[in-house]
Amino acid sequence: MNVDQIKTTINEYANVKARISDLREEELRLREELLSLGMSEIDSDQHRVVIVETTKTITDWFAVATHFKPSRQLIQAHTKTTDPTFTVRLYGRKSV
Repeated sequence: MNVDQIKTTINEYANVKARISDLREEELRLREELLSLGMSEIDSDQHRVVIVETTKTITDWFAVATHFKPSRQLIQAHTKTTDPTFTVRLYGRKSV
C-alpha cells in the first residue's frame, strides 16, 4: 500500500466511524422514545419490539479473595493471560 492509499483508507475509516456515531446517537434517541412508552411489547407493520428489564448481580471477587489474604503463588496459579487483541483508535488531526 502506498502513502496515498493509506491516507484514503484512514479517511474512509474516519467517515465510517462518523456515520456509525451518528447512527448510534439516533438509535439511543429512538430507544429512549420506545422506553418512554412504558410498554413491554410494541408491534408495527414490519417489526416487533420486546422490552425486557433485567438486573445484574456482580460479585467483587477480588475484594473477597483479598479478604482471605491469598498467597502470590495461589493468585499466579489461577491467573490466565489472554491472547492479544487490537484496538484501532481514530483521532482527528488538529489544524494549525
